[in-house]
Amino acid sequence: MAAAVLAALGTTSAAASEPVSFTRDIRPLLSDACFHCHGPDPAHRRGKLRLDTREGLFGKNEDGLAIVTPGDPERSELVARVAAVDPDDRMPPADHPRALAKEQIALVQRWVKEGATWRGHWAFERPAPWVAGSIDAFVRVRLDKEGLPPSPPADRTALIRRVTLDLTGLPPTPAQVKAFVSDTRRDAFQRVVDRLLASPSYGERMALPWLEAARYADTSGYQADWERTMWPWRDWVIEAFNRNQPFDAFTVEQIAGDLLPRPTAAQLIATGFNRNHRINDEAGVIPEEFLAEYVIDRVETTTAAWLGLTAGCARCHDHKYDPLTQKEFYGLFGLFNNVPELGKDGRNGSAKPFLRVPTPGQERSLTRLLARVEQQRRLLARHDATAPTRLARWEAGRPDAAATMERALTRSRVDALSPERHDPFTMALSVRMKRPARTRLVERTDPGNNSRGFRLETDDEGRLEFQLVHNVENDRLTVVTSEPLATGGLHHVAATYDGSSTAAGVRVFVDGSRVSTEIRQDTLTSSISTKAAQKIGDVANLRLYTRQLATLEIADLAGHPSLAALLKKRLRERTPAETTALRAFFLEQLDRPRRLLSERLARAREDHATADSRVVKTMIMQELPRPRPTHVMLRGQYDQKGPEVAPGVPGWLPPLPPGAPANRLSFARWLVSPENPLTARVVVNRFWQMYFGVGLVKTAEDFGAQGELPSHPELLDWLAAEFVRLRWDVKAMQRLIVTSATYQQASALTPALLERDPENRLLARGPRLRLPGQTLRDQALAAAGLLVTKRGGPSVKPYQPAGLWEELSFNRKDIPTDFYSQDHGASLYRRSLYTFWKRSVNPPMMQLFDSPTREVCSLRPRATNTPLQALALLNETGMVEAARALAQRMLLEGGERQDDRLRHGFRLVLARDPSERELSVLRRGLRDHLARFDADPAEAAQVLTVGESPPPRRLPPVTLAAYTAVANVLFNLDEAITRP
Repeated sequence: MAAAVLAALGTTSAAASEPVSFTRDIRPLLSDACFHCHGPDPAHRRGKLRLDTREGLFGKNEDGLAIVTPGDPERSELVARVAAVDPDDRMPPADHPRALAKEQIALVQRWVKEGATWRGHWAFERPAPWVAGSIDAFVRVRLDKEGLPPSPPADRTALIRRVTLDLTGLPPTPAQVKAFVSDTRRDAFQRVVDRLLASPSYGERMALPWLEAARYADTSGYQADWERTMWPWRDWVIEAFNRNQPFDAFTVEQIAGDLLPRPTAAQLIATGFNRNHRINDEAGVIPEEFLAEYVIDRVETTTAAWLGLTAGCARCHDHKYDPLTQKEFYGLFGLFNNVPELGKDGRNGSAKPFLRVPTPGQERSLTRLLARVEQQRRLLARHDATAPTRLARWEAGRPDAAATMERALTRSRVDALSPERHDPFTMALSVRMKRPARTRLVERTDPGNNSRGFRLETDDEGRLEFQLVHNVENDRLTVVTSEPLATGGLHHVAATYDGSSTAAGVRVFVDGSRVSTEIRQDTLTSSISTKAAQKIGDVANLRLYTRQLATLEIADLAGHPSLAALLKKRLRERTPAETTALRAFFLEQLDRPRRLLSERLARAREDHATADSRVVKTMIMQELPRPRPTHVMLRGQYDQKGPEVAPGVPGWLPPLPPGAPANRLSFARWLVSPENPLTARVVVNRFWQMYFGVGLVKTAEDFGAQGELPSHPELLDWLAAEFVRLRWDVKAMQRLIVTSATYQQASALTPALLERDPENRLLARGPRLRLPGQTLRDQALAAAGLLVTKRGGPSVKPYQPAGLWEELSFNRKDIPTDFYSQDHGASLYRRSLYTFWKRSVNPPMMQLFDSPTREVCSLRPRATNTPLQALALLNETGMVEAARALAQRMLLEGGERQDDRLRHGFRLVLARDPSERELSVLRRGLRDHLARFDADPAEAAQVLTVGESPPPRRLPPVTLAAYTAVANVLFNLDEAITRP
């Protein structure tokens, strides 16, 4: 790797006339060739020799020989071993993949001879705040040193197209281009930049790389890949960039907004950054394992996005190249290990913990419906307050009260009653069943649903089953029952549960007598998913009822005979519990006015529940009241626990402030503290990468020993220090970069520059980059006049090939993401940022143009060239429709002359006028297409049917189809798919 780095930069290694730099020349060689066996990881360290520390490099080996003696290569074992002729003595061995070349060995010898100056890893030292300069000054010093002149300024049309695409992700309009080209003021370009930074489109453009870093998607990943609702977090990011929230606050709110004093809803939504990870709902999931995976994902994502560290390498052992130990990795793990979440989850849109995010209209509606519920509840309560009097009057006035009650009991449904929590828990129901001679209590557990159930079975053919389910998550009980299969008398069945971990804690009573039970273990093979409604219907002949009886002490019924028998007792002989039970039955079954009030309350609650179910719920971070203990995971395995570790930050970086609690809030503030040497460097490097295609540090995700050295280290440090000095002002940094002469250079590539600096690392020319898939689509929509500029809201589903999702799904109608349901109308023309993102099947246009899958944090763009890309640009439904809409603009806005229409289309796409040669090519193409479609009007008509936007009827189909073909060519020009 080191050799490749030196070759890529061309002149990174020390010339014979200048001193060898340990940071630039020696450390990369040692890291690449030596640290694997003589670096931070003790498990793989050989000979007790460390070359990654000052003490190790200038100490002695096991034989007492000095590793490096400054100024004396002859007495330096390092030089002797890397230059040894004998293969048994040479390090690394000659056949080793990282063996040093002769030039590299000579470099090590020179370094030792010149005094072996040592310095810590550049990225782990704080940038010097006193350095002064500007972007252009630092770049010019490097170019002068390399003997290269800068390129001339780009022409104005190219420049405004470049900066508009860079700052908004959209092309400039012809009017904007004309205004800038004719503006002779000295600050004309600065005015353009300020206008673009103030545009709402700026936040959308800036959000895109952050969504990729945050692994944002609209589904949970894994197997069924259920839909989730995280778009409120996406919208928060867009607005944060648009209002120019300082990056330090941007950081704190995303990592620990929930821990701020009295956090706002927006600050809670911001914490969705660390809930964007994949969540597993597969049947065979071990919850504990995936709880660990979620936390590890947070550690890896956060450290990569803010610190530029490959922290995940220390999950199983100490990092082999950087000083991060496994214990320190789990110290970071401990900071994120206190979220009250489930290991198996993800199919209900938002896994807990989540935040309800009602719109203002929904908030008003819910308030009104809740008031109606409360009104009906009060009416019912007032009616129930007179129940004892009415019950006594009813009993006294009806000689057949017992028979009436018996008939009512016989007609009653089989209902399970779910009270609030008691200790012990009690469930009771009345059922018709044959008197069981013996019962069996079967324990059925489902770790994935975090529940434990107990099913009562009788030993006769017409047995009734019910299942008592204790949900560990919310400490609630439900009963699952089946309809009786045989007729018989009515019996009262009660079950109590003492909260213990097995079925032994359950007691079952039938008509007041405890029945003997036989306990055995079983595995729950199917689960019943809860719904908003109280009764969810038949599932394998089972019905689930969860009626809340807040005012009735059903727990006290355990151990008593049936309700019908109670009625035969005299009033004074009844216990308070028996009186309560009879009163409850009277109110439920025989009091018709009460039933009407109850139905009205039920409808009010149902209306409120229905409205509430429509409210968006988005996942957020939250802390447990008592932190979970964190242990080192031996070999990275969730079930192999090593010693317990305290939450904290790596010891080789600045510590948390004295007295600060070791939690996410302290950690977030620590990330953006002036003492932290990494965050500002890492972030401004990615800003630079946005405009130049590659960062000053090419390995944007790795600032460690194995990462590439910065091409302009002084410039990087100056930008980082300036970012902090400007109080983390994001817009100020964008303005600083794009208004530099370095950014405004022409991008023309000469043969000499191509050979000398193919990646433009020396910055002798302006950046010329292939547009990402999102920008290509948005550019086409904007040029065509189809783009809908609405911001935010649920993700949309534009055109995509039919059956694409079904290829990688279960084809089950109960899984929303198994089938792609295309949107219509305005949703087809929203910016690509809002396109629904399914992790297992990415939007095809974006995937073809190298967008990351959003499964993990992605910080560095990539660009490939494949035939499929050209086929998509030529034939994809949205692109063809955009070409037809562009053709309409050419015909309706371009004037009457053919050349004027062609020029108008050219300007809409490329921002400039075509040359005479380019115009002649377009003329010939248009002539050929007119002849072809004139000969085959049916083909012309077919072209006009692509897409849902209707073509104007007043335009001749043949003419419109021919101009559509020309417009399609414009969208596919190399200049159109490239940012100049």
